Amino acid sequence: MMNPYDKVLEQKGLKYEELTPEEKELYQRASKGVKAVTVEDLKDHLEEMLYTMTMELCDTPDTPDLQDKNNKLKARVKNYLLLRAFIEVPDKVARAIQREIEETQ
Repeated sequence: MMNPYDKVLEQKGLKYEELTPEEKELYQRASKGVKAVTVEDLKDHLEEMLYTMTMELCDTPDTPDLQDKNNKLKARVKNYLLLRAFIEVPDKVARAIQREIEETQ
């Protein structure tokens, strides 16, 4: 898999070998923590965020002075739920197709 910084260099018409020693050092430091984000990584992060937002929503009293905070938390939870549902569509479709195949055999 190509490092995202390699793609930037390529777009600029540069090669790693052409960088100065300082630029190479910066490139190495910047690309050290870069990794591809998988769908599973995203799902895990969404579950963590959903848990955190839900707990915060449960712990926030439903009082008039905190109504704005509660509404924002509810909106964030809903956004995470919608994003999770969107990400899970391919898996659900694959399972539905598999069920249909099994039922027709």
